[in-house]
Amino acid sequence: VRTVEFKNFRGVSAQEIVERLNDRDIQLVERPYNPRSVETAQGIVEEFLKEKGQAGTRVKPTITSIPRHSVRVTFTAAP
Repeated sequence: VRTVEFKNFRGVSAQEIVERLNDRDIQLVERPYNPRSVETAQGIVEEFLKEKGQAGTRVKPTITSIPRHSVRVTFTAAP
């Protein structure tokens, strides 16, 4: 995984999300792509949004191949 992006998140910063993932020992960047890790991260981010008063917000991960045998993981929030 080369990069992780967060789109359409309101009321929480990407840094807050990354800190929550790190607190739960989920590091995605510079690690081999693992669908289970992405799924776990998705659940953690949805739980975090619920704690921030955004219950019901769904998070959709999208995996995009990028040059040099890498992928970009994009988490998009949708109410």
